[in-house]
Amino acid sequence: MSANFALSAIAIAATATGRGPFVRQSLSESLAFLQAFLCVSAVSTFLLSAAASERDRMRQAAELSSRTSRFLAEASEKLASSLDYETTLAAVARLMVPTLGHDCIVDVVEPDGSVRRVAEASIDPERERRCASYASSPR
Repeated sequence: MSANFALSAIAIAATATGRGPFVRQSLSESLAFLQAFLCVSAVSTFLLSAAASERDRMRQAAELSSRTSRFLAEASEKLASSLDYETTLAAVARLMVPTLGHDCIVDVVEPDGSVRRVAEASIDPERERRCASYASSPR
């Protein structure tokens, strides 16, 4: 955008002093011709800027889609890795951190209605110890 401004300033100064490619019979005709050129230049700059923004947005969307696909593939692998649901839930809890959050706690409801902790994971080992201690606290 600043290059467009510099180009405009130079072209206006040159045209006003009777030099450059935009000079015509009269000053008003020269300035009208210059104005048309600057308008085309500005529109071109805006279009290129919009295209670059759209390209960046699409690149970010593609990267997010790729990360999501990798995460889902890894989650599917973890879910299929063991028939023991506690082992599987512990692996999935580890996978969730830090992709979906800082901490993950997995509790299961037993047939008698009680709640039992089967997994905890955290980005910080101290927080993970605290999460584990919550399992023993009364509900």
